[in-house]
Amino acid sequence: MSERRQSVRLSVAKAQKGASTSKVAPARAKSGTSSKAAVVKESISDDDWDDFDEPEDEDEEMDSGSDVEYGKRPPAKKRKLNNSEKRGGSTRSAGKNKNECSLVEMPLDILFEILRRCPSQDLISLSRTSHLFRSHLLSQGSSGIWKAAREYADGPPVGPGMSEQQWAHLIFGKARCQSCGAPNVQRVDFGLQRRTCTACLKENLVVTSRFKSIFPDIERSILDLLRYTNIGGHANGHASHSRWYWHDDIVDMVRELESLERDVHVRVPGAFKKKEAFIADRKELIVAIVKHTEICAKWAKNAEHRRHEERDEISRKRFNDLKAKFLELGYVEADINAIRYQKGAEQATLLTERSWKLVRSPLEEKIKAAKASRLRSERHALVRRRRNVAEGLYNTYKRSLVPTQWRSLPRSRVVLAEPAFNDIIAAADDREVTEAHFQAAVDSLPEIILSLQAARSAHLLALIQAPHRAAAPTDAEPGEVLPSPPHPHSLDSALAVFICERKCTAGTSRWSSSTIATYVGQEAAAAHHCHLWYDWQQHEAGKTVFQLSPRGVQAATALLESAGLDNSATCAQMDALDARYLCKACSPRKSGSNLTYSAYPWRAAITHFEHAHWHESLGTVPKWELLDPTRMESVKATETDSTLSWACNHCVQHMNQCETRAKVAEHVEMMHGISNPALGVDLFRLLDLEQAPATLYIPKEVVPPPNLKAEYNCLQCAGEKPSARTRLFLLDGVKSHLKAKHKVASPVEGRDWGKAPNLKA
Repeated sequence: MSERRQSVRLSVAKAQKGASTSKVAPARAKSGTSSKAAVVKESISDDDWDDFDEPEDEDEEMDSGSDVEYGKRPPAKKRKLNNSEKRGGSTRSAGKNKNECSLVEMPLDILFEILRRCPSQDLISLSRTSHLFRSHLLSQGSSGIWKAAREYADGPPVGPGMSEQQWAHLIFGKARCQSCGAPNVQRVDFGLQRRTCTACLKENLVVTSRFKSIFPDIERSILDLLRYTNIGGHANGHASHSRWYWHDDIVDMVRELESLERDVHVRVPGAFKKKEAFIADRKELIVAIVKHTEICAKWAKNAEHRRHEERDEISRKRFNDLKAKFLELGYVEADINAIRYQKGAEQATLLTERSWKLVRSPLEEKIKAAKASRLRSERHALVRRRRNVAEGLYNTYKRSLVPTQWRSLPRSRVVLAEPAFNDIIAAADDREVTEAHFQAAVDSLPEIILSLQAARSAHLLALIQAPHRAAAPTDAEPGEVLPSPPHPHSLDSALAVFICERKCTAGTSRWSSSTIATYVGQEAAAAHHCHLWYDWQQHEAGKTVFQLSPRGVQAATALLESAGLDNSATCAQMDALDARYLCKACSPRKSGSNLTYSAYPWRAAITHFEHAHWHESLGTVPKWELLDPTRMESVKATETDSTLSWACNHCVQHMNQCETRAKVAEHVEMMHGISNPALGVDLFRLLDLEQAPATLYIPKEVVPPPNLKAEYNCLQCAGEKPSARTRLFLLDGVKSHLKAKHKVASPVEGRDWGKAPNLKA
């Protein structure tokens, strides 16, 4: 169909060219015009075309992309002076026009057959080329041509009350406002049968609710005779239940009805029937327009869909042409697809050599960036696959060890960062890596692990050997020599309290706990592995992420003092003691008639003080209360460990996923036939996770209420009048009375005051 339209457009172009040169041989053109005019029996008058007429000079037409200000007519072009003769020679030789074909010289049947195959837009343009074509194309006899053109373009049926020519101009004409000439007016209001800009709609539409305020002397029944729309000027194209009418249509209808009414009033024969017929015809026309509007709305929606499909098809063809050119340049399709939705590739215009030169450079930069990103992703995926192979070999090695040794093993990412593994993982992309390539590194794993553990121990030892100063209290005098703070003497000291520099919590995930964990002793520090979600910076292999905690050292010192041990106590001694402590710096919670305290093991107590009392000054002395054996046993009986931190010491069942202590004990009994599994022998804690502390209930001390009964006499007033001797006081009142009146600083019962005699019984 596109080739057919293109050939027809070429024919029309020749017709326009021939018509523009029709001044040659004027006598022949004039006789041709008269012969054609004789054939035309009836022509549409200019009044029927005035609403759609446009300037004959197509160069003055303003398309939708014009820069002329919206709503204003374009400036008129200056008339071109005919100076061609002065410049030399005739404009065109006679021999040059001898072989040209002019449409005006064709027989009418052939001409009409050609015009039937022209698009409606070309017929509109052709009707402005000469008076001959105008008279032919605007005549009533040419409606078949316009109908064929409309059907050829899949246009909607002609609107009621309009001719084929008027309808074609409304649907396929220039996208201009019919009222002010504003360009780029794409929407046609089929209810009003107008193409109007938003500004004119706002100015000329009259809504039903405001009709009487604008036309107070006109009956509202006139609205039944007028075309209307359900889309207002401020509706942005959205329909509603209101009706808007065109202002000039109302004025014209008023004049028409007044004319008919005037004829009726002067008793013109048949005037009343004419008026009634006019009203009936108008109502019938409005009903037809409303029905036709629904048809046109569906057509407009389908036409918009077709336009989108055509634009998408052109856009796809443009992208495919671009893809073919970039493939010729050596790029791969995966990288070229990155420009699919770029501005230069998504345009709905066909690719030409000129446009290719314009868009190649920016699009090629995008393709190069996509290629670099793809290569990085492929490199990361390759390294990840190699790391997975190495991690599998490391896990196989871990399975060969006693499970209790897992606590002190370094993380796989630290091991794989060693040159023995990393050199293979980071090898070139074209080198194929298998498990066999890692065999030498696997054989050296014992030496690698020992080296990493030694480096970690050396770093921890350097932390506790570094000099530390106590924080100066706020009331310290200038020059005052502060006592040296307590300090661990070895990695096994109970004062060797470390915290992670990354502030790792004591939970199993990033959000499960906000408690900053502490690690006491070398063994606890060795069991810590930073969570992966904190690995924003890669630390050097063998370097720990710990620092000595001054606040933790203070808490541990106070715990040793509460337990009756000195600062040389070790972690093993405190673990063997297995005592429970109350934090006296925390206020107790009330629970009925009891006060509740949290009871902590010594390691958990240090973590509690580090986390809960971080806001207190560093010089604040922690206060702990060691529970007596009775209370300690009752607290231990209520303790439960529901953390997923336990593992079996006889198999690798829990190497990757720990379980609760109860489930691991059940596993040992069922799978290994060991009743009453022993801690540290059959099962052990693999991960140091935060546990909920046990709760200790202590009854409140009952304080007797004060005696508020007046039953005491002042014995110093015994020699006074009887009323004074029998006066009764409260206990505090009689003492205050003795101090104030009798100046007795320390009243004594029996000498200064006593119970009234009649109340002693």
